[in-house]
Amino acid sequence: MMRESDLSEKLNIRQEAPGDYAGVYALTKAAFDGTEHCDGDEQELPGRLRGRVEFIPKLSLVAELGGRLVGHIMFSPITIGGHSALCMGPVSVLPEFQSRGVGSALIEKGHAVARSLGFSVCVLVGHENYYPRFGYEPISRHGITFPFEAPEDCKMVKFLSEDGKDVRGAAVFPPELEPPKEQFTEEQLQESLQAIASLLGKCEKAQEKLEAGAAQHTLMMNRIRALQISKSLIEKAMGEGAGE
Repeated sequence: MMRESDLSEKLNIRQEAPGDYAGVYALTKAAFDGTEHCDGDEQELPGRLRGRVEFIPKLSLVAELGGRLVGHIMFSPITIGGHSALCMGPVSVLPEFQSRGVGSALIEKGHAVARSLGFSVCVLVGHENYYPRFGYEPISRHGITFPFEAPEDCKMVKFLSEDGKDVRGAAVFPPELEPPKEQFTEEQLQESLQAIASLLGKCEKAQEKLEAGAAQHTLMMNRIRALQISKSLIEKAMGEGAGE
C-alpha cells in the first residue's frame, strides 16, 4: 500500500534528454547543498560523466512530477577484475521531495534498465543504512576492492543477476567518480619540507652518536679480550714455572 506521502506511483521516470541538463544541474545542486560529506561541486558531476566516451544515455534517468524534474540518477560503466560493471551515482532528489519514494523509484528503475542492457553488477559508495534495502552489501564480503579509502560499510555491491556473483577483483573507476585527492599549497609543502629536513638532521646526529658509541664499545671489547688472553698466558706460564 502506498504511503500518503509516497509519490512513486505518480512519477514519470524516463531517460534524460539534453533539454533536462539545466534542470538536472539545478536539482543536483539543491539536493546536495549543505549535506554531510559533500564536495560542493556534485552538480558538475553529471556533465562530466556525460562527456565520457563510455557514457550510456539510457542509464541517466530523471523523475518528473507534474512536468517538473524532481529527481535524477546516473549509472556509469566501470570494470571489476576485468568484468563490465556499473557504478551508481549521483542520485539526486529535490529536498522537498526527499523521503517520499522518489529516490527509491529511480534506483529500482535504474536497476531494471541495467539488467535489460546485460549488466550483472553495480557498486556504489553510500549510506550503509539506506542502500541495503535495495540489496546492496559490503564489497568486503565478495572479494571486491576499491582504489580509494572510504568506510568499509559504505562501499557496497549489488548483483543484478546470478552471473554477477562470480565477479571478483579490483574495481576501476573513471577519474570523475574517484574522491578528489587532497591538494596542498606551496606554503604547506615548504613547511612540510622544512620539518622533514629538521627531523632528518636530528636523526643523522643521533646516528653519528650511535655509530661512535658502537665503535667505542667494539674497541673496549677488543681490549678486554686482549687482556683476557694475556691473563691466560701469564697464568699458564706461572703454572708451568711452579711445576719445575
